[in-house]
Amino acid sequence: MNPPDNTHLKVSLLEAEEARRLAMLNSNTQKLDTLMADSLVYVHSSGIIDDKSAYLHLLSSGTVRYETVAFDRLNVQLIGSVGLITGTMKAGLMRAGNRKQITTAYMAVWEHTGGDWLLHALQSTSLPAAA
Repeated sequence: MNPPDNTHLKVSLLEAEEARRLAMLNSNTQKLDTLMADSLVYVHSSGIIDDKSAYLHLLSSGTVRYETVAFDRLNVQLIGSVGLITGTMKAGLMRAGNRKQITTAYMAVWEHTGGDWLLHALQSTSLPAAA
């Protein structure tokens, strides 16, 4: 018996992740609000943990402003209605007036909610700077 073809779900999940990336770049908190579950847990590479409202406030207040965001080596796994994305992120950002470059490995946990994907958790870990 062949496993079901979930290609369309994987593609739609990658589209949701791209929408999140673009919303981060544009500080589009309205779009991010629709992509994120109210119970979101966002673990930054610094170890700081934000809920949804705290993360959105970072962007809407200008405390954090992404200048560049690139995802790479994305891998998608589907487990029932849950989608896991792992990969790397390189970003240039301003945080409280200081310019920063970060490179992280991350995992995003999404739920397929009948047609849309909803981000429930994100965990990122700093990677060492390339030599």
